[in-house]
Amino acid sequence: MAIDKVTSAALATGDITFPNGNLIFGTADKGVCLGVTTDTDANTLDDYEEGTHIVTMTDTGGGATITPHNSYKTLAYLKVGRLVDFQGVLLASAVSQTMTGTLRISLPFAADTIASGAGRSYVTLGSYSVDFTKGTAPYGAVGQGQSYVDCQVSTENDSQGQYRISTSSQVYIAGTYYASA
Repeated sequence: MAIDKVTSAALATGDITFPNGNLIFGTADKGVCLGVTTDTDANTLDDYEEGTHIVTMTDTGGGATITPHNSYKTLAYLKVGRLVDFQGVLLASAVSQTMTGTLRISLPFAADTIASGAGRSYVTLGSYSVDFTKGTAPYGAVGQGQSYVDCQVSTENDSQGQYRISTSSQVYIAGTYYASA
């Protein structure tokens, strides 16, 4: 049914079609309750956002300054509720000195702190012009409450190694995590 004004009688008859616009709430703290007949926070979709995030890339050891390339320093993200999905290709245009820690990449939102470490997330990393030892694999770790990815290298019989880039290194990154409320 197409209607110009919503009344409780119209709501009782079934589906509603908005022929000339969007559903817009009068205040910003409202959402759509899905799959329930009463308002419950767990079933309320109250945030949707598409955007981009200009990253900062840092050396956790502080030994190097990393300058991202102007054309390759952006992550695209989609935030639905608290779920954030992101991806991008990053390029280091300059790395001063030798890295003494591991690569850290900023994220658009801080990760949630959920009981028993459930707020942690691991993301996929690909690389070009980054040296790896045979038998290692890169990955990214997002810790609870953190607004960044720490890039690591897993090795046999070792939990993590340093992920160190140099000038012209490329990082392909994609992942999903829960943002704090």
